[in-house]
Amino acid sequence: MITEDKIKEYRNDYSLIAGEHYLVKPKQASLGLSKFVFNRAQKYLWSLLLEDLKKGIPVRWFIIKSRQLGCSTWIVLLFYWLISFFPNRNGLIVAQEELPAFELADKAKLVFRTIAKELRPMVKTNNRHILYFANPDDDGDLGLESQILVKSADSDALGASYTLHMALLSEFALWESEKGLDVKERLATALQTVPEEAGTFVFIETTARGEGDCKEMWDDPDFEYRRIFISWIADDNYRREVNPAEYFILVDDDSHKYGDETEVAKLIEFELNKWYPELHHLSEPFKSQTIQHEIMCRLSWRRYMINNKCQGDKAIFQREYPLTAEEAFSGTGKNVFSQNKLKDIKNYLEVNSPKFERYRFDEIEKKFGLSRYGPLRIYLRPEKQWKYVLGVDPAQGNEGGDASGLIILRVPDLIQCVSFEEIIDPDEFSEMIYQLYLLYNQAFTGVEVNDKGGYLVVNNLKKFGVRNQYRREVLDSTTYKKTQEKYGWFSNNTNKPTMVSDMRDVLKHASRTIQDLDVVKQLMKYQELPNGHMKAIDGKDHLADAYMIAIEMSKYVHKGSYTQSTGIPKYSLKWWESLIDKQNDFAVIGHNPRGSNANYL
Repeated sequence: MITEDKIKEYRNDYSLIAGEHYLVKPKQASLGLSKFVFNRAQKYLWSLLLEDLKKGIPVRWFIIKSRQLGCSTWIVLLFYWLISFFPNRNGLIVAQEELPAFELADKAKLVFRTIAKELRPMVKTNNRHILYFANPDDDGDLGLESQILVKSADSDALGASYTLHMALLSEFALWESEKGLDVKERLATALQTVPEEAGTFVFIETTARGEGDCKEMWDDPDFEYRRIFISWIADDNYRREVNPAEYFILVDDDSHKYGDETEVAKLIEFELNKWYPELHHLSEPFKSQTIQHEIMCRLSWRRYMINNKCQGDKAIFQREYPLTAEEAFSGTGKNVFSQNKLKDIKNYLEVNSPKFERYRFDEIEKKFGLSRYGPLRIYLRPEKQWKYVLGVDPAQGNEGGDASGLIILRVPDLIQCVSFEEIIDPDEFSEMIYQLYLLYNQAFTGVEVNDKGGYLVVNNLKKFGVRNQYRREVLDSTTYKKTQEKYGWFSNNTNKPTMVSDMRDVLKHASRTIQDLDVVKQLMKYQELPNGHMKAIDGKDHLADAYMIAIEMSKYVHKGSYTQSTGIPKYSLKWWESLIDKQNDFAVIGHNPRGSNANYL
């Protein structure tokens, strides 16, 4: 029998009722259900929550954490506690897909099924999408009228029909990296329903997934959420006991699969002092010996996980089990380009900002005019003695749609001369490209033709008389005997790895040739997606793609004509197979219109 006084205690203390009455499934399923006694990480979260509640401020948290520390469980059951004791509360649980969202909600439903009857409120609806505490009958008291809604991140309306008092946005980074969603737009949709009042809660929690909007939000000082990072050291179980007689020598080479363990040991020691305050009360030399032993046990577990759970890749381990927030974001195994190298370039450009002029193109006058906020950036003006290449990633120019990107590089040193990124009509874009083509000594031009906008640009340039364009050779789909020459660069799974590899070479050997900070930022978001495609996870990679196309064009700047040979005898079986499996690219340096007059900058 639970007394009224005890129920009042439970109403005021989430940790108390959780430890005495809430049942959860432990990591080891064979152990059966266990009471939800807060672990170290959960106790830390509870202490922070009490701080914010005491201040009388809305609770707004951004949590980056290691795998399986119980943070999401703690938040879900916090929501359950609130709706089971307090009337007129609406909560929302959102995950990257429906299944993980349902699994989170099931934790609350398990508590509802197993808790003592005296603590179980009336329920009106209990299904996969909602847990609604209210009177199931139309007559009598209303009941609590509190509920938890469950949705996937791509749902049309994230709680838009409700005034929400609490929201959990779980595995937030995956919304972008795996689902390709515009996380800022999704976040805005959800947050509009939560009033900025005391007693409301918004939790963004996730394991990191490299660069992207999630990282930008974490770094943004104007995003006024409380940043909370929880490392894997907070879990008592993430260790392997080591006999002191079997201590191993630490690796001090960062290129080793374990990385520089001497540096890792320092981070572990820092985290041990943070999460295990009981160590502070030990006297020397026992304190130092205990810490040293624990460091070795943690390093032993880390080695085991890298070898057996992370395919020998420390980057995967760092992503799932980071020691610092910086490691969490940089440790992704899905980034296409070296984040450390890109950060070096980014820092250099921020300190040594290249000089440039801004222009805007007048389609009617066919001229470029200086403009304080013009989208066309000129870093180096054209010079007669140089050759140039022009890479173009066109979009369809729809309002609110994708931007188009353009890059001009000088050949052979690949120094960036021009960049452009803006939503622009393909016809206007074509006129601008043509004028830049003429200005930059009839630059060899590669236009991506993966959608309608690209084909419009290519055809327009042909009408303008631009023959100095990249062409590709494709197999006639009707006869399978003849090949056709088609204008434009078609990015696919065959040539994208080459584009990426060549971009890596530039980053490694010629990084100072990049002038545009926006190019670097887009490259930082470039990832290999689960379907094998490589692109920026937020879809904003127009400058990056144009840059890579320009690099590919630099291979084809020769006198006269150039045709890429397959190295296979023409019309042989392998020759036909290569045409079917791939689009064998080649370029023709054609003749350009004589007497064309460009409007110089």
